[in-house]
Amino acid sequence: MKIGLTGSIGVGKSLVFEYIKDIFKDEATYIDADLITTEMYQKKEVLDTLKSMFGTNDRKKIGEIVFKDKGKLKDLNTYMHKAIIEEIKKRMEESDKAYIVVDIPLLYELKLENLFDEVIVVYADKETQINRIILRNGLNREEARRRVDSQMSIEEKKEKTKFVIDNMSDKDHLYKLTKEVVFKLIGGKNAD
Repeated sequence: MKIGLTGSIGVGKSLVFEYIKDIFKDEATYIDADLITTEMYQKKEVLDTLKSMFGTNDRKKIGEIVFKDKGKLKDLNTYMHKAIIEEIKKRMEESDKAYIVVDIPLLYELKLENLFDEVIVVYADKETQINRIILRNGLNREEARRRVDSQMSIEEKKEKTKFVIDNMSDKDHLYKLTKEVVFKLIGGKNAD
């Protein structure tokens, strides 16, 4: 079973991903899209392509370039998303585990739901997201709000699946909900 895990900034998706690893243990393959992104920025072919596209392959300098030019940001995203998606697909195909869990923040934005048997959305309301980002990243309210608003609405993501983990309470409650959703998803079987 292929499971996509998604959410938005500040909802606690990474925490849920770690809990899911505790539930499935070695019965699943775990793929982290953010980790793949970091790995891509270390590959020679990617670095060479970025250098030819932007005159540099330094991530920080590329960031400065693309945030001043929406066309260049689109070019970067088109190239990087294609490379990341290809790597995710490759790792999914290579897996021999009963379950594959992919932590992928832009699952709906990139229209990747067809890669998965089921999708889990981690949810927290917008105000909670903003407050968590302020605490975690040391941003002011306006900067945090802009980050939340730059992504697809968590409310919209929540409407796209029947598996939602509400992360508006404490960690114990989050773990309980995660376990309930995972067991419901795999047909009531205990993953331990």
